[in-house]
Amino acid sequence: MSRESLKKLSEKIVSTFGTNNIVCVLLHGSLLFNPHLIPQDVDLIIILKKKSSGDCLKLRELVIDLRMFELPIHLHLIYLEEIPTNADYFSIHTCGSFFVCHLRQAETLFGKNIFDVVNGPSDYHLQLSLLQKVQQYTFQLRNLIFKIEPISEKEIRQTRKRTIVVLKDLLMSQGSLIQEESEIFSQAAKYLYDFSPKELEFLQELLTEWTVPSSSKDTLNFLQQCLAIHEQVYSLMRQQVSENKKCRFFS
Repeated sequence: MSRESLKKLSEKIVSTFGTNNIVCVLLHGSLLFNPHLIPQDVDLIIILKKKSSGDCLKLRELVIDLRMFELPIHLHLIYLEEIPTNADYFSIHTCGSFFVCHLRQAETLFGKNIFDVVNGPSDYHLQLSLLQKVQQYTFQLRNLIFKIEPISEKEIRQTRKRTIVVLKDLLMSQGSLIQEESEIFSQAAKYLYDFSPKELEFLQELLTEWTVPSSSKDTLNFLQQCLAIHEQVYSLMRQQVSENKKCRFFS
Protein backbone atom coordinates (compact mmCIF):
# COMPACT_ATOMS: atom_id res chain seq x y z
CA MET A 1 0.00 0.00 0.00
CA SER A 2 1.41 3.41 -1.00
CA ARG A 3 1.85 6.36 1.33
CA GLU A 4 -0.85 8.16 -0.62
CA SER A 5 -3.28 5.28 0.03
CA LEU A 6 -2.44 5.33 3.75
CA LYS A 7 -3.08 9.06 3.85
CA LYS A 8 -6.49 8.57 2.21
CA LEU A 9 -7.28 5.79 4.67
CA SER A 10 -6.39 7.96 7.66
CA GLU A 11 -8.42 10.89 6.31
CA LYS A 12 -11.42 8.62 5.82
CA ILE A 13 -11.25 7.43 9.43
CA VAL A 14 -10.91 10.98 10.74
CA SER A 15 -13.84 12.23 8.65
CA THR A 16 -15.96 9.31 9.87
CA PHE A 17 -15.44 9.93 13.60
CA GLY A 18 -14.42 13.59 13.72
CA THR A 19 -11.17 15.21 14.73
CA ASN A 20 -12.42 16.03 18.23
CA ASN A 21 -13.24 12.40 18.99
CA ILE A 22 -10.08 10.70 17.74
CA VAL A 23 -7.10 10.44 20.08
CA CYS A 24 -4.92 8.75 17.48
CA VAL A 25 -4.78 6.45 14.48
CA LEU A 26 -1.74 4.15 14.58
CA LEU A 27 -0.18 1.99 11.89
CA HIS A 28 1.80 -1.04 13.05
CA GLY A 29 2.75 -4.48 11.76
CA SER A 30 4.78 -5.80 8.83
CA LEU A 31 3.60 -3.14 6.39
CA LEU A 32 5.43 -0.59 8.52
CA PHE A 33 8.54 -2.49 9.62
CA ASN A 34 9.13 -4.95 6.76
CA PRO A 35 7.78 -3.25 3.62
CA HIS A 36 9.94 -5.47 1.38
CA LEU A 37 7.72 -8.47 2.27
CA ILE A 38 4.32 -9.28 0.82
CA PRO A 39 1.95 -7.93 3.54
CA GLN A 40 -1.24 -9.81 4.40
CA ASP A 41 -3.15 -6.80 5.71
CA VAL A 42 -2.95 -3.27 7.06
CA ASP A 43 -2.85 -3.18 10.87
CA LEU A 44 -4.47 -0.13 12.45
CA ILE A 45 -5.32 0.94 15.99
CA ILE A 46 -8.07 3.56 16.39
CA ILE A 47 -8.41 5.26 19.78
CA LEU A 48 -11.65 7.20 20.38
CA LYS A 49 -12.49 9.54 23.25
CA LYS A 50 -16.24 8.89 23.35
CA LYS A 51 -18.17 5.65 23.00
CA SER A 52 -21.21 5.38 20.75
CA SER A 53 -23.40 2.35 20.07
CA GLY A 54 -22.96 2.93 16.34
CA ASP A 55 -19.18 2.99 16.24
CA CYS A 56 -18.73 -0.62 15.13
CA LEU A 57 -21.32 -0.18 12.37
CA LYS A 58 -19.46 2.91 11.17
CA LEU A 59 -16.26 0.90 11.05
CA ARG A 60 -18.02 -1.89 9.18
CA GLU A 61 -19.20 0.55 6.54
CA LEU A 62 -15.72 2.04 6.43
CA VAL A 63 -14.12 -1.34 5.78
CA ILE A 64 -16.64 -2.01 2.99
CA ASP A 65 -15.86 1.36 1.43
CA LEU A 66 -12.14 0.68 1.69
CA ARG A 67 -12.28 -2.37 -0.55
CA MET A 68 -10.74 -0.01 -3.07
CA PHE A 69 -7.43 -0.71 -1.32
CA GLU A 70 -5.34 -3.68 -2.40
CA LEU A 71 -5.01 -5.12 1.13
CA PRO A 72 -7.53 -6.13 3.79
CA ILE A 73 -7.83 -3.56 6.59
CA HIS A 74 -7.31 -5.06 10.06
CA LEU A 75 -8.78 -2.64 12.60
CA HIS A 76 -8.73 -2.52 16.39
CA LEU A 77 -11.16 -0.09 18.00
CA ILE A 78 -10.27 0.99 21.54
CA TYR A 79 -11.74 3.72 23.70
CA LEU A 80 -9.57 6.04 25.75
CA GLU A 81 -11.25 4.96 28.99
CA GLU A 82 -10.22 1.35 28.28
CA ILE A 83 -6.49 2.07 28.17
CA PRO A 84 -4.84 1.53 31.57
CA THR A 85 -2.09 3.86 32.72
CA ASN A 86 0.01 0.72 33.37
CA ALA A 87 0.73 -1.69 30.52
CA ASP A 88 0.51 -4.70 32.86
CA TYR A 89 -3.28 -4.62 32.41
CA PHE A 90 -3.37 -4.29 28.61
CA SER A 91 -3.73 -6.89 25.87
CA ILE A 92 -4.95 -7.22 22.27
CA HIS A 93 -5.87 -10.63 20.88
CA THR A 94 -2.82 -12.92 21.40
CA CYS A 95 -0.65 -10.00 22.50
CA GLY A 96 -0.39 -9.23 26.20
CA SER A 97 1.22 -6.33 28.01
CA PHE A 98 4.42 -6.55 25.96
CA PHE A 99 2.48 -5.22 22.97
CA VAL A 100 2.47 -1.71 24.41
CA CYS A 101 6.21 -1.64 23.61
CA HIS A 102 5.36 -2.43 19.98
CA LEU A 103 2.68 0.22 19.82
CA ARG A 104 5.10 2.87 21.04
CA GLN A 105 6.98 2.20 17.79
CA ALA A 106 3.86 2.52 15.64
CA GLU A 107 3.54 5.26 13.03
CA THR A 108 1.05 7.92 14.05
CA LEU A 109 -1.23 8.67 11.11
CA PHE A 110 -3.30 11.11 13.17
CA GLY A 111 -3.12 12.63 16.64
CA LYS A 112 -0.56 11.68 19.30
CA ASN A 113 0.44 8.15 20.27
CA ILE A 114 -1.34 7.56 23.59
CA PHE A 115 0.91 4.58 24.39
CA ASP A 116 3.88 6.90 24.84
CA VAL A 117 2.43 7.89 28.24
CA VAL A 118 1.48 4.37 29.38
CA ASN A 119 3.84 3.04 32.07
CA GLY A 120 5.49 -0.37 32.02
CA PRO A 121 5.12 -3.21 31.49
CA SER A 122 6.85 -4.69 34.51
CA ASP A 123 9.38 -7.41 33.76
CA TYR A 124 7.10 -10.07 35.28
CA HIS A 125 4.16 -9.24 33.02
CA LEU A 126 6.45 -8.74 30.02
CA GLN A 127 7.92 -12.23 30.41
CA LEU A 128 4.56 -13.83 31.17
CA SER A 129 2.80 -12.28 28.17
CA LEU A 130 5.63 -13.21 25.79
CA LEU A 131 5.67 -16.79 27.05
CA GLN A 132 1.89 -17.10 26.63
CA LYS A 133 2.07 -15.79 23.07
CA VAL A 134 4.82 -18.23 22.04
CA GLN A 135 2.89 -20.97 23.82
CA GLN A 136 -0.26 -20.21 21.82
CA TYR A 137 1.60 -19.99 18.50
CA THR A 138 3.23 -23.37 19.19
CA PHE A 139 -0.06 -25.04 20.09
CA GLN A 140 -1.81 -23.54 17.05
CA LEU A 141 0.93 -24.77 14.71
CA ARG A 142 0.61 -28.29 16.11
CA ASN A 143 -3.12 -28.12 15.41
CA LEU A 144 -2.45 -26.93 11.87
CA ILE A 145 -0.15 -29.86 11.11
CA PHE A 146 -2.74 -32.49 12.00
CA LYS A 147 -5.53 -30.55 10.29
CA ILE A 148 -7.31 -32.83 7.79
CA GLU A 149 -8.63 -30.09 5.50
CA PRO A 150 -6.33 -28.53 2.88
CA ILE A 151 -3.88 -26.00 4.29
CA SER A 152 -4.27 -22.63 2.60
CA GLU A 153 -1.49 -20.41 1.27
CA LYS A 154 -2.54 -17.81 3.83
CA GLU A 155 -1.95 -20.30 6.67
CA ILE A 156 1.44 -21.21 5.22
CA ARG A 157 2.51 -17.56 4.95
CA GLN A 158 1.25 -16.90 8.46
CA THR A 159 3.34 -19.81 9.77
CA ARG A 160 6.42 -18.46 8.05
CA LYS A 161 5.79 -15.04 9.60
CA ARG A 162 5.17 -16.45 13.08
CA THR A 163 8.38 -18.49 12.95
CA ILE A 164 10.28 -15.21 12.70
CA VAL A 165 8.01 -13.56 15.27
CA VAL A 166 8.80 -16.13 17.96
CA LEU A 167 12.47 -15.24 17.52
CA LYS A 168 11.52 -11.58 17.94
CA ASP A 169 9.67 -12.50 21.13
CA LEU A 170 12.71 -14.36 22.42
CA LEU A 171 14.84 -11.28 21.83
CA MET A 172 12.27 -9.07 23.50
CA SER A 173 12.33 -11.31 26.56
CA GLN A 174 16.07 -10.55 26.68
CA GLY A 175 15.46 -6.80 26.51
CA SER A 176 15.70 -6.04 22.76
CA LEU A 177 12.74 -5.11 20.55
CA ILE A 178 13.79 -5.52 16.91
CA GLN A 179 11.31 -5.24 14.04
CA GLU A 180 13.39 -5.86 10.89
CA GLU A 181 13.44 -9.56 10.05
CA SER A 182 17.04 -9.80 8.87
CA GLU A 183 18.30 -8.16 12.06
CA ILE A 184 16.07 -10.41 14.18
CA PHE A 185 17.85 -13.52 12.94
CA SER A 186 21.37 -12.09 13.31
CA GLN A 187 20.65 -10.95 16.87
CA ALA A 188 18.79 -14.11 17.88
CA ALA A 189 21.53 -16.45 16.65
CA LYS A 190 23.54 -16.05 19.87
CA TYR A 191 20.64 -17.52 21.88
CA LEU A 192 20.04 -20.46 19.55
CA TYR A 193 22.84 -22.60 20.92
CA ASP A 194 20.72 -25.78 20.79
CA PHE A 195 19.73 -25.27 17.14
CA SER A 196 21.28 -27.62 14.62
CA PRO A 197 23.09 -26.30 11.51
CA LYS A 198 20.13 -27.56 9.49
CA GLU A 199 17.68 -25.53 11.58
CA LEU A 200 19.81 -22.39 11.28
CA GLU A 201 20.04 -22.89 7.53
CA PHE A 202 16.25 -23.25 7.37
CA LEU A 203 15.82 -19.95 9.22
CA GLN A 204 18.15 -18.19 6.80
CA GLU A 205 16.16 -19.55 3.87
CA LEU A 206 12.96 -18.12 5.40
CA LEU A 207 14.54 -14.68 5.23
CA THR A 208 16.09 -14.91 1.78
CA GLU A 209 15.05 -17.58 -0.70
CA TRP A 210 11.71 -18.73 0.73
CA THR A 211 8.80 -19.62 -1.55
CA VAL A 212 5.42 -21.19 -0.76
CA PRO A 213 5.68 -25.02 -0.91
CA SER A 214 4.12 -26.44 -4.06
CA SER A 215 2.87 -29.81 -2.80
CA SER A 216 1.10 -31.22 0.25
CA LYS A 217 4.18 -33.22 1.18
CA ASP A 218 6.43 -30.16 0.95
CA THR A 219 3.90 -28.14 2.94
CA LEU A 220 3.86 -30.63 5.80
CA ASN A 221 7.66 -30.80 5.79
CA PHE A 222 7.80 -27.01 5.91
CA LEU A 223 5.34 -26.86 8.81
CA GLN A 224 7.31 -29.51 10.70
CA GLN A 225 10.49 -27.48 10.29
CA CYS A 226 8.70 -24.37 11.54
CA LEU A 227 7.32 -26.31 14.49
CA ALA A 228 10.83 -27.38 15.47
CA ILE A 229 11.82 -23.69 15.66
CA HIS A 230 8.69 -22.81 17.66
CA GLU A 231 9.31 -25.61 20.13
CA GLN A 232 12.98 -24.71 20.59
CA VAL A 233 12.10 -21.09 21.36
CA TYR A 234 9.23 -22.18 23.61
CA SER A 235 11.64 -24.41 25.54
CA LEU A 236 14.17 -21.58 25.94
CA MET A 237 11.51 -19.19 27.21
CA ARG A 238 10.07 -21.76 29.64
CA GLN A 239 13.54 -22.30 31.03
CA GLN A 240 14.09 -18.57 31.35
CA VAL A 241 10.76 -17.98 33.12
CA SER A 242 11.38 -20.96 35.40
CA GLU A 243 14.79 -19.66 36.44
CA ASN A 244 13.91 -15.98 36.81
CA LYS A 245 10.28 -16.06 37.92
CA LYS A 246 10.25 -19.33 39.89
CA CYS A 247 7.60 -20.83 37.62
CA ARG A 248 7.44 -24.61 37.85
CA PHE A 249 6.77 -27.02 34.99
CA PHE A 250 6.20 -30.78 35.11
CA SER A 251 9.33 -32.60 34.03
